[in-house]
Amino acid sequence: MITGKVVMIGNTCVGKSSILNYLKFGKFCNNMESTIGCEFQAKSFKVNEKEIKLLIWDTAGQEVFKAFTPQFLRNANLIVIVYDLSDYNTFKDIETWLKISESEPNAPVMIFGNKSDLKKKIKGFDIIWNDIKIKYPDRKIYYFKDVSAKNGENIEELFEYIAEILLKCIEYTKQSDNNIIKLTECRNTENCCC
Repeated sequence: MITGKVVMIGNTCVGKSSILNYLKFGKFCNNMESTIGCEFQAKSFKVNEKEIKLLIWDTAGQEVFKAFTPQFLRNANLIVIVYDLSDYNTFKDIETWLKISESEPNAPVMIFGNKSDLKKKIKGFDIIWNDIKIKYPDRKIYYFKDVSAKNGENIEELFEYIAEILLKCIEYTKQSDNNIIKLTECRNTENCCC
């Protein structure tokens, strides 16, 4: 089994915990409490006949906890930035979260909006998305369609897509690692170049 660490970040009240609650229990909880620090959940998916276990970290979005976020991002295989489709402030703060995610620069980033069930949605994501692509040309950034933690729209598909991305990244890393000659493997110091 392949395991991958996924860390969810984003402003408070965008629905990160509600998304994970729906993934785990298949229903919406009206009285979710705000995450303090970080919470953890695991779920397995089958991708291309391979089982991949997602170790999903749900981080607190309050300003007071932002300083700790880089510690939670350590060794992440994928960073997920969630924003609220009805709240422009969470939308424009995507760049703040992208800067925080730079503490783990090799981890791909996925961005998506929650609360697609709401009728009033903020417009203008295309403009921010274009800015992001320009400002972070070397970063692997993915966008996923909108989800709803209230009615479950696209929740399962979101995590299946995350599992697919992780599998591709892990397989690519393994192939790259096979082509690396490690200096510690050189036993005979007479034949070493260093």
